[in-house]
Amino acid sequence: MRLEQMRYVLEIEKTHSISAAATNLFVTPSTISESIKKLEDELNMMLFIRSKQGMTLTPEGEKVVAECKKISDHINNIYQLSIVHAHR
Repeated sequence: MRLEQMRYVLEIEKTHSISAAATNLFVTPSTISESIKKLEDELNMMLFIRSKQGMTLTPEGEKVVAECKKISDHINNIYQLSIVHAHR
């Protein structure tokens, strides 16, 4: 999993939409769609159920999102360290 894929997963989970996620992340819907498909192939699991009502997480997807949120929190903590260090 690449960090950009993690961001895509988290944004789709938040918006329930590839189009909305793409808009929020300033990429094309096809970029996100292709990236998520590659990730699902890599992990050998479906992360989302796609329907006309939007994207919902599979049980496996819920577990992946929980781990992605932890990683995202750690990355944000690292950036906070750099901000603190810059103000010394």
